[in-house]
Amino acid sequence: MGEVLKTFFLHLAVLTTGVALCGCVTEDNPVTGGNEEPVKVEGSVRFECSIASSKAAFDGEDAGQILWQSGDRVKIFCGQARNAKEASYSVTPGSTAKDGFLTASGNALEWNADGGQHRFFAVYPESAAVMAKEGVLTVPVNLLQKCTVKSSDATGKDVVAVPDKSQVYLVATADETPSEEGVSLVFKPLMTMLEITIPGPQAGGVSRVTGLSIATEITSKSAAAGDKFYYDIAASELVDLSRSSYGAPLTRSQTVFIDLVDESGNLTYVDVGSGRTLTVTAFLPPVSQNAAASIKSRTTVRVHMASDTEVVHPLKTHNDGGMDWTTRIPASTLYPVCLPSPVSGAGSLGNNWITYLPDDIPVCQLSLPGTHDAATVNCSTRGKCQVYTIAEQLKRGVRVFDLRPAMDNESTLGNIYHGILDTGVTMSSVFSDFDNYLIANPGEFVIVLMRYESDRNSIDVSFYNKAIRSFLTGNSAYRSRKAAFRPDLRVGDLRGKILIISRNDLTPDSSIETAYTGWSSGNVAGDVRKIVGTGGTTDIYVQDMYSQSCDGNSSDADFLAKKRQVVCGMMDIASRLSTDPAFSNNWLVNYTSAYVGTGIFGIPNQDSYARNAASTNTAAYNYLISREASPTGIV
Repeated sequence: MGEVLKTFFLHLAVLTTGVALCGCVTEDNPVTGGNEEPVKVEGSVRFECSIASSKAAFDGEDAGQILWQSGDRVKIFCGQARNAKEASYSVTPGSTAKDGFLTASGNALEWNADGGQHRFFAVYPESAAVMAKEGVLTVPVNLLQKCTVKSSDATGKDVVAVPDKSQVYLVATADETPSEEGVSLVFKPLMTMLEITIPGPQAGGVSRVTGLSIATEITSKSAAAGDKFYYDIAASELVDLSRSSYGAPLTRSQTVFIDLVDESGNLTYVDVGSGRTLTVTAFLPPVSQNAAASIKSRTTVRVHMASDTEVVHPLKTHNDGGMDWTTRIPASTLYPVCLPSPVSGAGSLGNNWITYLPDDIPVCQLSLPGTHDAATVNCSTRGKCQVYTIAEQLKRGVRVFDLRPAMDNESTLGNIYHGILDTGVTMSSVFSDFDNYLIANPGEFVIVLMRYESDRNSIDVSFYNKAIRSFLTGNSAYRSRKAAFRPDLRVGDLRGKILIISRNDLTPDSSIETAYTGWSSGNVAGDVRKIVGTGGTTDIYVQDMYSQSCDGNSSDADFLAKKRQVVCGMMDIASRLSTDPAFSNNWLVNYTSAYVGTGIFGIPNQDSYARNAASTNTAAYNYLISREASPTGIV
């Protein structure tokens, strides 16, 4: 890591009080010419340190330079020490923050009176990792990291966001026998740092960057560690304590998300104009260098922007059989990445996040964003649930669409409605949008949750069933992309296709392939129903607490509190479904949408949907980023 490598010398020297340094002189001693016994060093030790570069504060003149700050704490382990086998020490930097002292926070390490070689392992920060066994750390990986944008940078040409210092892990080891000279420990970074520079658009304009994600796919003979890994400090190598022997190569995927926050910790964004750059730093687990012959890794950086523009950039450092691998990113180093300028306008790539997922992931175990009453962009505020068109929602990553067609008469399918409100959007135009998007993004798919909107008139559902069947069999976009439902659908099965799940009893057959289910929209704790398709039947869990009438006509505040509770509770259910093999093929739909506060005849007020969105969507987001990462189902 060059300047990032931190040389940190800890001199273990005996205290002047209570330490035996005496002995007898002998003629056999070649140094003294006498009979002096070998010096015995025992008792408590004190630590002195000097550093070339180090941790806690990033140097503004060198993005890779990290310096000690007063109060930084390290933990040192020594299995051969007398009494305590580990101890915490606080750092007092010197005049240049490159030297200083260590003071024991409690019991200090002591030399063993029996002498012999002592093996020391040191970790910064003291709480960063735990010792799974001697010399092997269990290291957590923060999958949601933050980079802080300084307010003083708001109008600057280039912005360097301060990295998430909680992921600056440093380790050191040394083998020494007791002596007055003490022990020198050389600290080095453990995590690999990606320093990512994002330029503005070449052809003018502004990219509003809201964050990044770094996805790494690794194929090796070591089992996946999830959000932690094991690290042998002495060997500077990843190890696997979960398996007794290596088997066939396994593939695992891990994504680290980078949020941009202001100095108060609130989410923010950076407008990157032409000729301007934003630089952020991500911390990734080190790549196993000793296993380079049996490991392959592919890393892709995705820049999230609040527009139709995006950058998706695979890091190509090693070409193997036509596949772009990034195995040669050095472990425990600083690796600079300069991304290409984003495309914009008509050249937009769109949001194609599913394209980069492995084919074998079960669809029911994804986290799929959906939109309630998806076609209401042109409705009045009483019925408006979305501010983007279907085409715009697709570009922003939405993959599940709640559509509610009505009937004009007993033989003619009408527009999509929201209650008694006409959206002015036809089913044909929506499926044309789906088709156009999937032509441009064949690795994506679309799921439709469809329900007959009978509030417009009293036409019997049997007429609707006949009309919607006629529409689906006659619509070329759907006919060429229809997907048959089965409980264990994989991502690869749905690429380029449209899956319809009807809330009305549309008997599935090969002509329309629609799965059907039915659920109570007035439940509070979640409803469990059957979902039936030509490929099988399974349970579907649904929460659709859409108004105060679902909660006994509670007050506005009570309803919003209950809505937040049930939405987050359904996320916990989704997590359990994804981890219990008995429920591995169960599906889940969790509506965050609802309206609160009504006027005459129970009709929503102008801000009824917006009030709920401000409350529930915020709570859902905060809960997502605070809990352990796991699938959410359809939200």
